Amino acid sequence: MRKKLEGVRVSALNNLAACSLKEGRYEDTVGFCEDVLRANSRDVKAMYRLGQVRTRQTHSLARARLKADHAERKSRSLETAVSKTDLADSSASSAP
Repeated sequence: MRKKLEGVRVSALNNLAACSLKEGRYEDTVGFCEDVLRANSRDVKAMYRLGQVRTRQTHSLARARLKADHAERKSRSLETAVSKTDLADSSASSAP
């Protein structure tokens, strides 16, 4: 009986992990998967979901870095344009 209850508990935790992953609640997903793996260190579903969390977190970080790089390049471009405009204005105003 106890073994059956543990199986139901693991199944419920795996379902909670799947739902929290789908909702993007990665910390909750990791917690549920860790609970499953404490009960059964070879649970493939829990390991798979942990891998999905890590992959999604890595992709999110990569996207954020790309956005930051793009914003930095855009900012530098604008600074260069402003500098050129300032130089042109000062040259025009100093001409006789």
